[in-house]
Amino acid sequence: MSRFVAIAAALCLLVSGVAIGALGTFVVLERPRRFEELRPPPPHPPPGPPPPFTREMDLRLDLSEDQRQKIQAILRESREESEAIRRELRPRLEKNLKATQDRISGLLTPEQRATFDELVKEDARRAQRFFLEGPPPPRGGRRGPGGPGGPGPPPDDGPPR
Repeated sequence: MSRFVAIAAALCLLVSGVAIGALGTFVVLERPRRFEELRPPPPHPPPGPPPPFTREMDLRLDLSEDQRQKIQAILRESREESEAIRRELRPRLEKNLKATQDRISGLLTPEQRATFDELVKEDARRAQRFFLEGPPPPRGGRRGPGGPGGPGPPPDDGPPR
């Protein structure tokens, strides 16, 4: 009789384990579905970048076609003048940067100079990438830290970085 009781107890344990496992699985898998309608909707994606200045100007000022064309011509001329100024200044700026690097390099030990030269090369690669690809996106996006609607003060009000 005791053997029969032991087998019956083992079967009861097995059946109750399967039942508890099935119930646990049901609760874990079904419960999230039941409460989905109670969850808040996902936040809206942050707004895209603001429209270009000319489009914003056109929208806000309600420009006529004639005004739009004249403003486009003025902006085109201004870009060409700015580019000419940039081409003029670039050699002077590069000469100044090189002189500054040489002065700093003169103060360093040979080991420090090797590291400094590597830093200068990395900075030149970063500047080249910035020139070709444009600036990196702002940290935190428009609604991130310091952005409108984000935590913290706007970037202009904070300490310089």
